[in-house]
Amino acid sequence: MQSLLKRVRNRRVGCPNYLEGATPSHPIVSLTILNRLLGPVPTDWDGLFTQTYDEAAAAQQQAGEDAAAARTPGAQPAHPLDAYAGEYEHPGYGRVSVRLG
Repeated sequence: MQSLLKRVRNRRVGCPNYLEGATPSHPIVSLTILNRLLGPVPTDWDGLFTQTYDEAAAAQQQAGEDAAAARTPGAQPAHPLDAYAGEYEHPGYGRVSVRLG
């Protein structure tokens, strides 16, 4: 269960929203309710979020296609694979061990 509270302080209005699981409908539901309470002209929040999602998905697809097209077929790593083997540590990600075989 997740909850979301949208407030409009200068209008003294809030909209609690309780939905099961992580879902993009949280802001859509809250904004639709607030829009109906406060706005003289309704906004199609579902349409706007769907359009934004579709544009982002298309851009991600295009970026993947562009990256695949830019690859050099048969390219080899800059170093032999055993040069990458070892222990690595990062303060945020922790330790990782890379081994061949």
